[in-house]
Amino acid sequence: SGVNTLSSIVKPVLDAGNEVIELDEYTFSNTGDFNNFVSELSGEGHNKTQRISIFAKEHRDSLITIESNASIANQVKTLLKAENDREKEKAISVNGVTYTPITVKRGDIIKFGNYPQGNDGNKSPIEWLVLEVKENEALLISRYGLHCKPYNNSCSSITWEDSYLRRWLNNNFIKSAFSEEEIKNIKFSELKNKDNHESRARGGNDTKDRVFCLSIDEAEQFFGSRQCKPTAYARCHGASVNNSNNYCYWWLRSPGYHQHDATYVNPNGALYLYGSNVYSDGLAIRPALRINLQSVIF
Repeated sequence: SGVNTLSSIVKPVLDAGNEVIELDEYTFSNTGDFNNFVSELSGEGHNKTQRISIFAKEHRDSLITIESNASIANQVKTLLKAENDREKEKAISVNGVTYTPITVKRGDIIKFGNYPQGNDGNKSPIEWLVLEVKENEALLISRYGLHCKPYNNSCSSITWEDSYLRRWLNNNFIKSAFSEEEIKNIKFSELKNKDNHESRARGGNDTKDRVFCLSIDEAEQFFGSRQCKPTAYARCHGASVNNSNNYCYWWLRSPGYHQHDATYVNPNGALYLYGSNVYSDGLAIRPALRINLQSVIF
């Protein structure tokens, strides 16, 4: 979804009369109507700054031409200043589409970064499911299982903090999937690594990661359906699927029944709290991350 226009928010005044103000598709019968319109546009509300900046950007040239009218000069200056101020606080632009806290919402699919997804190994844009929008950031998870790796590279008792999967996501994956500018837009998330509430297997220390797997609690909190299909690339690297529905198994970061197990989601979307051995193969990876929605334009 792109930036919205204001055509559904405000209506032009079409009355004929003295001091008619024409502003592209808007016609105001007098300077008072124009000033009232700008005052309403600049009124209270959580998306006030966004509404003003959109309007000013769309009508900048016309606003400059009418700025010389003394009766409306102050209001025009207000609009132009708002547009200039907004330039200092730009939203993230991905593949030509601009996203902001107003336009991104839970359940949206956006494209960010590039990673191999087909059998040929060529990179293509990664699709992300928006799990949460909070203030100026969004929590994302890959729409598909992007790769297949073990949780750890040996069969041993391990926590997320020391796991191979954590190292791979925050080194190999992030460097492969994102440019340096894109990486700057990925926030460090403070992760709670709780014990398994059934088996009491230890979750280990909390961590700060740019890229991570969801925990049991997060998978329960943010998802309706947790079913996921792997990319062809992930299947080439061993991701297993249920033959009846083609959905895959995918890792969570929480511990399973024992310290050498990690939890996962099965092809039916159910959480498997006893987990699988950390050295198991066949489980896909759905990276999760938080992006800053008010950052430099890529």
